[in-house]
Amino acid sequence: MLAKNNIDIRMTDDAADWVAKQGFDPQYGARPVKRIIQRTILNVVSKMILSGEITSEKPVLIDCSDDRIIFKNVPSPD
Repeated sequence: MLAKNNIDIRMTDDAADWVAKQGFDPQYGARPVKRIIQRTILNVVSKMILSGEITSEKPVLIDCSDDRIIFKNVPSPD
């Protein structure tokens, strides 16, 4: 859906590792990962798009800092 609107979002390896660690449950395996992605990334990105913080003008980088997910605007890859 983001690609259809020319919104470029990338994720660092640190952010992917954080999601994997937060979403793993010994009893349920990786199934809770979907909920972590929805709660910490999809919901936040949706709100940022609606507020105009994320546009198609600049790519957004999803990263991890201080044990939490952060979003940064990055220069366009020209």
